[in-house]
Amino acid sequence: VLFRSKKELHNKISNMINEQKDLKVQVERLQTKLEEEYHKYRDECDARKLLVADINDLRYQQEDYLSARAAAEHNQDTEEDPIVLKIALQKSREAETAATQRLNEMIADYGDVVPRRDYEIMETKFNDVEQKLQVSHNDFRKLQAEHNTLLDVQKQVTQKRDEFYIELETLKRSSTPRPAWDKCADFVQGGIVRWKELSEGKRSNDLVDVLLSEIQTGGFVDTVGADYFDPQGTGSEVPVYLRHGEPVRNRRLSKRDTALLIRDIWRTKSAKDAERTDGTRENMAEFLFQYLKSRFPLDQIVLEWGYNLHDACQRYSHDDVIGLFWKVLNGEADEEIFHSLLLTIHGLLTHMTKLDAQKGNEGTLSLEDFRKCLTEFFSFDDQDDQDTAVSLMMKAATAELEITDEQTIDYKSLFTEDDEGKTGPFLDEVKKFLKIQKKIYVNDIKENLTDINPVSVDALMRSISMADPEISNEKIHEYL
Repeated sequence: VLFRSKKELHNKISNMINEQKDLKVQVERLQTKLEEEYHKYRDECDARKLLVADINDLRYQQEDYLSARAAAEHNQDTEEDPIVLKIALQKSREAETAATQRLNEMIADYGDVVPRRDYEIMETKFNDVEQKLQVSHNDFRKLQAEHNTLLDVQKQVTQKRDEFYIELETLKRSSTPRPAWDKCADFVQGGIVRWKELSEGKRSNDLVDVLLSEIQTGGFVDTVGADYFDPQGTGSEVPVYLRHGEPVRNRRLSKRDTALLIRDIWRTKSAKDAERTDGTRENMAEFLFQYLKSRFPLDQIVLEWGYNLHDACQRYSHDDVIGLFWKVLNGEADEEIFHSLLLTIHGLLTHMTKLDAQKGNEGTLSLEDFRKCLTEFFSFDDQDDQDTAVSLMMKAATAELEITDEQTIDYKSLFTEDDEGKTGPFLDEVKKFLKIQKKIYVNDIKENLTDINPVSVDALMRSISMADPEISNEKIHEYL
């Protein structure tokens, strides 16, 4: 019985599952029909809207037609015949078609054709360009020939230079150095002025004879000389420190004593000028007289030192320090030259000190930093001049400190001087560079004034401005 009941239930469940599947299929079929009916509804709705739009268009056309017909009936007497207009329209359309066809044919036949006027213009331009090209080719061939000639000349010059260099090196090894005859001026009575008179136009053998003659006649300062200087007089044209009417004793100042005295004079004068409120500097001759009076209580001693300093400056004027002081004392040079040089050297030291502070304030600089300072501080117009000048300064610095390329530079020791005011090779090279730059600057000004004679103040100002475009008006007036 249970088995039968179970089987019946299984059959019933199977029937219900089948019914469920049939119902599911029917639902899916109904959904599909519903979608189709919905699409039909949308199509009918869209068709209805289109039909309504067509009806409205027809109504508007009917209204327009009725309005046009009424207007035509109203103006029938004044308007043209519609048949004539229709024929004219047809003819116009045919003419338009023919014109379009002809235009297309012309475009197809003459699309790549250039107008004659444009062709003639382009032909003229082409001929001009062709002539210029021919001229350029000729110039190029000439320049190429000149270039080849210059290359040949350069090779010959280089070969001669190498030969001369070899000959020079051979002479250096086999010859003795040329004597520095200007040193004799320190020991000849009358100093550099008289020595130049004695040595002018003479060879080494002749100069030896001159020296022997001076020794025999007592012309050497260290042996025999005048014990007293002749008085210069008391006139207003005589410098105040030389105004005297009687002979003055010759103390025969040495070069070292002269340099020490001049160094102290510069130091004292700088301090005195700094105390002046008008911003000007006292005349060197007048200051020298006051300086000697403040150092020596007796007037006779003051005059002796004045005459002896005057004589020593003449004898040692070939020295850079003493020579500059001598020119300033005689009014041949501006005192600002001395102070400008000191300011430049101090500015270079300050520039190196700032870079040292940025690097940790070690008191030394590497060779690259040292070279960088020189390049940044000094202005160079040419790269070759810059490389040459900086290399000479670097070489002088390493030689003075006796260091190698791997060591650092104790830059502060390069800015020291001895008790005579003498500096080392580095500062000597710096001064030499500044002197060369000054000569170049003056030569530039002279070149700008070549065709002007006499030179007016305005012309000189323009020349200075052309040589130094960045100079200020105050500096120009100071130069003037």
